[in-house]
Amino acid sequence: MVAAYRRGRLLKLVRNPHFRVWSQDAQPDGYADAIVWKLGHAPAAQARAVERGTGDVAFDSEGFSPGLVSELQTRYASQLRGNTLARTTYMFLNTRLPPFNDVRGLPTVLPVHDPTGRRGRLERSGPGESTSPC
Repeated sequence: MVAAYRRGRLLKLVRNPHFRVWSQDAQPDGYADAIVWKLGHAPAAQARAVERGTGDVAFDSEGFSPGLVSELQTRYASQLRGNTLARTTYMFLNTRLPPFNDVRGLPTVLPVHDPTGRRGRLERSGPGESTSPC
């Protein structure tokens, strides 16, 4: 659940405080109690935060300069993982305000966030046709 939000700066998600352990398997060790996204930082600052141990991941790697990429590849080759797919990974919609407080509002988002038309191809594919959703 959202514990804190500062527009353009921070989003903090925490476990449901009303959750009660009914089985240890339901809450195994190693699961995070909180996830904090620090928003609006320059790509190089994100990389440096990971390097210093104050961050876990740099999402905005598309903005890395060629020099920074070269340095990271040289110094942290075994730890560096790249992803070249440009996409929307997460979207936060305020479901208390129009148009998202009405399920009919969803189609207003899909065309913008499905520029390749993959959703439509999935719906049009027939039996036996292989269509990747990603």
